[in-house]
Amino acid sequence: AEEVLLEKCQACLLEERPLRDLQLTQDEIRTLSGFAFVTLKPEMIVANLDESQTDEHLPLLESLRSLASEKGLSFVRVFGKMEMELADLSPEEQDEFMQDLGGKEPGRTRLITEAYRLLGLISFFTSGKDEVKAWTLRHGETAVDAAGTIHSDLARGFIRAQVVSYEDFASHEASLAKCREKGVLRLEGKEYRVADGDMIEIRFNV
Repeated sequence: AEEVLLEKCQACLLEERPLRDLQLTQDEIRTLSGFAFVTLKPEMIVANLDESQTDEHLPLLESLRSLASEKGLSFVRVFGKMEMELADLSPEEQDEFMQDLGGKEPGRTRLITEAYRLLGLISFFTSGKDEVKAWTLRHGETAVDAAGTIHSDLARGFIRAQVVSYEDFASHEASLAKCREKGVLRLEGKEYRVADGDMIEIRFNV
């Protein structure tokens, strides 16, 4: 079965087409995972420009957009040098700078967001005494998967998860205690599908 599948891949590559074009099943993708074929991976086009390279001054941009549309690829523009300078500013100065440029968010944010979407990833958060930490999870995975991402013991002894959206957490003084007091903290079981931006506290016993 593996040989037949590899011959199918070879035929596709000899036609100079990426393996993404084959529309493989999940079982076939698992069979091929050990080979780490580059053209099976999601692809996006990123144009790294300077501030002077607008649509009018860089005709190639339209060609890139057309290529992205033709191939069904994502297309993101970033201004690398400006982004580096922006990173040295305070959050308030960054907001003011982006408003002056007429943009809503830095290019790196758009790039990360689009990369996460292509890879089927989301982020959830845990809150400790001194820090809030972000963890990466695949879209559609459950509270138990989230627990296992933090530590295998949490998944093994999982009892329930206390969950609140990031927006609710931020609007209640970034405090789980305040969220509990206001009734926006929910108790969820093993099968709960984690949403992007969830704040989670795992209750467990091992």
